[in-house]
Amino acid sequence: MRIQYISDSKGKTSGVYIPIQEWNRLKRKYTILNILVSENEDLKILNDLRDAVNDINLINQGKLKAKTFNEFLDEL
Repeated sequence: MRIQYISDSKGKTSGVYIPIQEWNRLKRKYTILNILVSENEDLKILNDLRDAVNDINLINQGKLKAKTFNEFLDEL
């Protein structure tokens, strides 16, 4: 397996890169990884929805300016 370590600007290891073929092999071997990946994706969706609701509340309170549809699309 060819592993590459990712470091920040101070040289501290901050991540690991493995080829996708190895990742897929590990996911097959360790099914718990599939569960963790799925839960992480679900958690991201929930966090994004929470952030959107918070933004709507701030807009309703006048603390955040609403964006036009075109401004929203420009961010994508």
